[in-house]
Amino acid sequence: MEHKKPVSIDTNLETGIEGLDHLLNGGLPAKNQTLIVGGPGTGKTLMVMEILYHTAKKGIPCAYIAFDEKPDNIVKNFKNTFPNMADIEDLIKKKMIVIDGNDTASRIATNKVVETGYSMGDLISDMEGIIRSNESHVVVIDSFLKLMLGKSLLYNKSVAAIISNMRRLNVTTIFTLDIPYYDSTKMKFLQEMLLFDCILGLYQNDQDKNMGFGIQIIKIRGFSYSRGIKAYTVTSEGIKFNQ
Repeated sequence: MEHKKPVSIDTNLETGIEGLDHLLNGGLPAKNQTLIVGGPGTGKTLMVMEILYHTAKKGIPCAYIAFDEKPDNIVKNFKNTFPNMADIEDLIKKKMIVIDGNDTASRIATNKVVETGYSMGDLISDMEGIIRSNESHVVVIDSFLKLMLGKSLLYNKSVAAIISNMRRLNVTTIFTLDIPYYDSTKMKFLQEMLLFDCILGLYQNDQDKNMGFGIQIIKIRGFSYSRGIKAYTVTSEGIKFNQ
């Protein structure tokens, strides 16, 4: 497979999801940290995987640091949902997309306190090793920290440490975070949200699950963006935004 020469992402990272790029006024802020929050089933994993797919197709190496799910399952679900993007396996074979993190998750799970045994320094080193394995420019990190550490000072310190390291590596990073609700009116501005440059909220209609989903830009530092909630659906051809 031939890949195009990597394109510049000094200002914006085009997601390749047309409606989302329009909503973001060009794409996600490059070399910054984006947080995508949403309840289970709102399409967070599919959305970030589609972003990585389109990015890798441009010749930009990517990494998905998957602590909460096996890489094979992530790829299988992506291909089953988006059959037209089944060539993602070719991108993985070419190391344009690296999906890893299960070994790291196992090490975390065996320690009652992350600051003993397997330390935060070890965690960051492992994550950096995944990123260095293909010199990724775009990195997705899933919501494992919330599950592993809960609401605590240690959790906030861990998030801050990881964000600081991503900035040092000069990569565009997308984090995902599960929240226990679907309605935008219940959105709470959590303390850790202060650490991110861009925050997107994904919602589902509580009354009628067949009505699809909605996305809201909660903030983007230093960029203009569309306000309000935009409807989207998950189709076999990718995530589509309603006109």
